[in-house]
Amino acid sequence: MANKLAILWALVVLAVGVHQVSFWRSAHLDTDVLALLPEDEQAPEVDAATRKLADEAGRQVVLLVGAQDWASARKAADEATRVLEQASDVLEPAVVDTSALDQAVDFYRPYRDRLLTPAQRQWLTGATPQELGGTALMKLYQPAGARMTDWNADPLGLWPDWWQARAAETSARPRDGRLWLSGEGREWVLLTWKSKVSAFALGDGSRVTAVVEQARARVEAAVPGGRLVAAGVPLYAEAAAAQASWEMSTIGFGSLAAVLLLVWLTFRSLRPILLVGVSLTLGCAVALTVTALVFDRVHLLTLVFGSSLVGVAEDYGFHYFAARQGKAPSERGPVMRSLLPGMALALITSVVAYLALGVAPFPGLRQMAVFSAAGLTAAFLTVVCWFAGG
Repeated sequence: MANKLAILWALVVLAVGVHQVSFWRSAHLDTDVLALLPEDEQAPEVDAATRKLADEAGRQVVLLVGAQDWASARKAADEATRVLEQASDVLEPAVVDTSALDQAVDFYRPYRDRLLTPAQRQWLTGATPQELGGTALMKLYQPAGARMTDWNADPLGLWPDWWQARAAETSARPRDGRLWLSGEGREWVLLTWKSKVSAFALGDGSRVTAVVEQARARVEAAVPGGRLVAAGVPLYAEAAAAQASWEMSTIGFGSLAAVLLLVWLTFRSLRPILLVGVSLTLGCAVALTVTALVFDRVHLLTLVFGSSLVGVAEDYGFHYFAARQGKAPSERGPVMRSLLPGMALALITSVVAYLALGVAPFPGLRQMAVFSAAGLTAAFLTVVCWFAGG
């Protein structure tokens, strides 16, 4: 019976190996963090709009290129632009939609009689009839091109003044075909670019940051006193991803090394180390296959979370080798059978605990629940089916 179980599990492992080859070739690995969030099934159009807005905002990169005078600032901006243009596979200029203002005006037009600045409200509260009439006559004789509505609809010109107040909220102004502002003793050129890769996508390295650093170095070398300041979600996301990647790698490899070291110190033999390593590897492989079959695409963070299995899945091998230590090879089967009820109970409680994560309506948590439950089960079956003969 034990040999049949070992052969059957070997066939399952072989099938998993075949699937692993096709999985990594077809690149069914998802790196978009937004895919971990729940979808609003009651309002799919709202969910789609929210995701699109988040994606668009997450791609924006704003750069301020400054120098001591305007001519030097323009030169520094040209140098930075050349570097950014060479990285066309990473960045692209943020195209200004000329119709955006018209669309905004049309959107707010039905509410124009309720859109007032604080100054307008204060003036309307205390204005005399003579002041109101004089203002209306002044607006009447203004050139028609300065009006956004008919004079009869807005004799006081409140609607254009409200939009002028909105425009005054930014310090950037057009100058020589560029966006200009002044501050900190420098003249600055405002550049807007957009990342071609979503800031919420993991695993792409610090590509945007590297290009910005190259542009900064070019500006400082080409223009004395030149300075480049950059901000944007892609830059912050890449810095956070780099730190998280280092921390996760340290934890994952550190825990694996600690487990293998403990096995060596306890049993002083290579066989337990190899067999425990095999159980952990097969646990992760089977977990990946099961998750891919259930969800089609597996998220990168699911694999990262799966590194926590190392601290749980090795227990089955530990219990077996500790129980059979000092016993004859003929007693391996009885030892395994005596440990099976306790190990099975430990598996069931752990699997139930991990599957509880899947109760929440988060696709990411559900993937992690399936991955963990399948990985622990595979590690358990590896120990039960193969270790008694090892």
